[in-house]
Amino acid sequence: MWHGTRVDITVSSPYLCTMPRFAKVRLGDEHARKLRALQAAGIRLSEIVRVAIDRRYDALQARAVEDPEAMIRRIHEMYPDPPDTPPRGYDVHD
Repeated sequence: MWHGTRVDITVSSPYLCTMPRFAKVRLGDEHARKLRALQAAGIRLSEIVRVAIDRRYDALQARAVEDPEAMIRRIHEMYPDPPDTPPRGYDVHD
């Protein structure tokens, strides 16, 4: 088992420059604790990383095909006009 709370993984490989097949990951205390618990349950670090990459990639792809109107609506929801903004003299939807 590990001693201490920090996990440093270093891999030297010529592939690092051309193919990101290996990663160096530094974990804080809380993430190291969670990782140890997951590993104690039989879950491998490589599986955790692959699942996380797949989920983030799928979310990114879903956003890439998002319809433009939905994208504009999401932007307006994230950054609404301040309440004291005067009405515009034009139709923003035209």
